[in-house]
Amino acid sequence: SNSPVLAKVRHPISGIKMFEVVQSQKRPQRWQITGAMDELNKCEVEAHSNVWRQMLSACGFVFAAEWWSIQNEGLRVAEIFPQKAVCEENSLRLQWSEQVNNFLNKNINIANKDLKTQKT
Repeated sequence: SNSPVLAKVRHPISGIKMFEVVQSQKRPQRWQITGAMDELNKCEVEAHSNVWRQMLSACGFVFAAEWWSIQNEGLRVAEIFPQKAVCEENSLRLQWSEQVNNFLNKNINIANKDLKTQKT
C-alpha cells in the first residue's frame, strides 16, 4: 500500500524490525500495526471521540477526548480508555474483549477464577 509509515518498532538489542505502524489514507484516525516477521500478524487501532468527551476534555475533567479500539480480523479485541479520576490522570485502562484469545487475557481470567474460588 502507499500509506505512510509512521513508525518502525525494532528489537532493542538486535535492531531487527519487529512491527510497522502505518496510517490509513482513507481514514486518518485509523492505524495498522503489522508484524515484520509474519505479515498476517496485524491489527488496527482506531481513535474514537464524541462531543460529550470533547466538552469534558475542554473543561479539564478528562485529559483526552479520545479512546481507542483495537481490532483484529474485523473483530474488536480491546479498547483503551483514558482514566477519568483526577488521581489517575495521564493513565490508561485497557479492556480486553471476552472473545479475545491471547496469553495475557488467559492469565488474567485464570487469576480471577482463582480469586473467586478462594473467596468461597
